[in-house]
Amino acid sequence: PLAPAPGSFLSMASLQTGVRTNLNWYDKIIPYASFGVGFYKPSMKLNANTDVSNILFGLYVGPGVDLQISDRAFFGASLTLNSIFGSTMIASGRAIDLGGTFMNFMVHAG
Repeated sequence: PLAPAPGSFLSMASLQTGVRTNLNWYDKIIPYASFGVGFYKPSMKLNANTDVSNILFGLYVGPGVDLQISDRAFFGASLTLNSIFGSTMIASGRAIDLGGTFMNFMVHAG
């Protein structure tokens, strides 16, 4: 399949579920690993009149770390590798592959 044309706009919505396991406690630092499955809806806008989207299945895995600030508050970060099982669609006379692998970095607090 061909890669998206320059100027194409890609957005993604996802619904994921999985398991997180704390690896060990170092004072107030909590490293963990997470993995699971999800449904992803990549949407690519090729031009003003053409959109391509599909709902795809995928997996994710990644490490993270939390810092326990108090009994009720934490701050953390995670790095997740997402692998989406692809779907090739034909739009504007070319093949567009909506699957693939991407990585995301998230900072969170609670």
